[in-house]
Amino acid sequence: MYNILNNNMNLKLNNDYSESMDASIFIGADDETREKLNELRHNIRESSDTSIYNANGKKWYQSAFSECFVFMYDESFYNKIEKRYMIDELLDKGEREFGGYDIIVLWQSYPRLGIDQRNQFDYYRDMPGGLDALKGIVKRAHKRNVKVFINYNPWDEGTRREDASDAELLAQIIHVIDADGIFLDTMGGADSDFINIIEGVNPNIVLDPESIPETKDFTSITGGWLQVYDMGYKTVAPPYLPAIRWLEPRFSFRGIDRDLESKKEHIALSFFHGYGYVVWENVFGWWNPWSAEDRNFFKKCLSILRAYKEFFLDLNWQPYVSILQENVYAHKWTQGNSAAYTFFNMNEKQVEGQMIEIDNLGNRKCFDVWNGKEIETIEKQNKTVLSFSIEPNSVSFILIQEKDMPKTSIQEYPTSSDCYYRKRVNLTSQEPRSVNYCIPANSNSIIPNMVNIKGGRYLMNVHHNVFDNMEGACYGDVTGRHSKEHPTQYFWLNTFFMDVFEVTNEEYKLFLKATKYCPDDLTNFLKLWEKPQNTENSPWLWLIPEDKYKHPVVWVDLNDAREYAKWAGKRLPTEEEWQYASQGLQYNVWPWGEEYHEDYCNGASEDTTPVDLFSQGASPFGCKDMVGNVWEWTESERHDGHSRYAIIKGGSHYKITGSGWYVSSGAQSCEVHEKILLMYPGLDRCSTVGFRCVKDITK
Repeated sequence: MYNILNNNMNLKLNNDYSESMDASIFIGADDETREKLNELRHNIRESSDTSIYNANGKKWYQSAFSECFVFMYDESFYNKIEKRYMIDELLDKGEREFGGYDIIVLWQSYPRLGIDQRNQFDYYRDMPGGLDALKGIVKRAHKRNVKVFINYNPWDEGTRREDASDAELLAQIIHVIDADGIFLDTMGGADSDFINIIEGVNPNIVLDPESIPETKDFTSITGGWLQVYDMGYKTVAPPYLPAIRWLEPRFSFRGIDRDLESKKEHIALSFFHGYGYVVWENVFGWWNPWSAEDRNFFKKCLSILRAYKEFFLDLNWQPYVSILQENVYAHKWTQGNSAAYTFFNMNEKQVEGQMIEIDNLGNRKCFDVWNGKEIETIEKQNKTVLSFSIEPNSVSFILIQEKDMPKTSIQEYPTSSDCYYRKRVNLTSQEPRSVNYCIPANSNSIIPNMVNIKGGRYLMNVHHNVFDNMEGACYGDVTGRHSKEHPTQYFWLNTFFMDVFEVTNEEYKLFLKATKYCPDDLTNFLKLWEKPQNTENSPWLWLIPEDKYKHPVVWVDLNDAREYAKWAGKRLPTEEEWQYASQGLQYNVWPWGEEYHEDYCNGASEDTTPVDLFSQGASPFGCKDMVGNVWEWTESERHDGHSRYAIIKGGSHYKITGSGWYVSSGAQSCEVHEKILLMYPGLDRCSTVGFRCVKDITK
């Protein structure tokens, strides 16, 4: 197909992922040139198998204009207090603020993936209520005519492997929850084996790739994101046009740029080309809200796209028809004897007056649908001149139809206004939860297995030991999704006691027996412990696995750790206390010094080890096992009004390879921290996260 395009019409395609098209050939093209282009396009389609676009079960996708990226950790999706998914509230808000969704994508994994052995499919299974609850979400969405997609991360090859292929595991989840499609993260397409397995479960499943497919793949992939960050919608003329859009207008594009603070011009470009947009505000824990202006603009575009959806499926549509104004562009779409034009004004000022010259109207009339009024026309020999206005960097939609045909009514949506919920997050909202101080001890006390850590002035530097492109931001900088900068912080730390070792399974069992502690949600609680018959709700009767008594307790969430600390008359350390205890005023890179030594910590094992195994790895204050065995919870829970997270320190024995999109892996130096998103106990409990405690000292 590339050769046909290049050799016949010099219609250039860039063979990179964007598959952009040199659309200048259309500008000023005469009838003969356009006819050749039409013939070329027709021949390509005729020589290709486009039967997929005629499948009744997939036709809905061709007019799917609004897609919502649902980050499942957002508190507007799952209510931790009420323990329920708020799917109806999410869809209600979508109708009110964005005009309603055609698709929602349920994203479950990154940037949590890799914190332990669980794979991307486990993350769906471990969501509150498991797959049965997700099936309920899909059922509720379907009742409201909204389709539901699940997510696939092809790069997840380093976590737990199963006795089935990724496609088979996706098919299993689709079958159980009755999903409608798959979002293909980082992908532009899929091979036939993958597609055949998926369609074997449901032949109507559609694929929604993040990257633009190669033009040759339009016969197997029928939609996806138009995610090109520099599409030239402000500077390049004529504006960017995907080759697939010209070749096959039934291909279902939706524009997206997750970084933009103001999205109006980008939405305008998408509307101009006849496709919709992706609503995405919680970008993996970084909040990038849509303004009221953007929401209202999108609702107007969406209403027109839906009302006139048949026009945007016109196989013979004509891009970049002749126009009378500079730096204004127009596409023509037809349905029978009716025609529609989308306009894009790339000027920084309003354009008005004579805009376009068309064939005589005859028995037709002309509507400015965008502004809701009929257009006055000027007859000029065998042509008709249309005059109207277009706002700066904006669009218009003109409809020409028979005089006796009623004008299609455009759905009116309530006008959105700015609200507190959609304010941009600032650093003030990143303050950690207040520390609940414990009953202090005397500074001269000798507490078994705790060391006295003398306080004072401490300069803390922290950093993320992760791939530069990791998203979600953190508390030191929230200007962008990649923000990971943490300026030096100054603390005055009071003297405190800290546990020499991480809390062990044996110690946690003593707590359970003494308190009869049983969390409200037992999902994954102490997952490795044995549960004798009829003890499922009595964890104090559970049995520690053999040879694990002195290993750090894991599969406990932040609250499970707090409850133990409270019983012990202690509390969890803050991030600064933990780091100070690990590196001291010598500011060691590693607790023991400047160089990494694998035999000073659990750096080679594939499992946890006894906490007292590595005496050489002690910190300057005498704390041991601070890196490499398990990550450790700190009292650092934050909530920005959308996502909750905490900071864990030390790294773990678990090493993961194969992708830069995983969290930090293996033992971590003293300054490294990891932001772990919190949702509910079943996900927050991990096989690689434990804790140690501190105790306050009387001043």
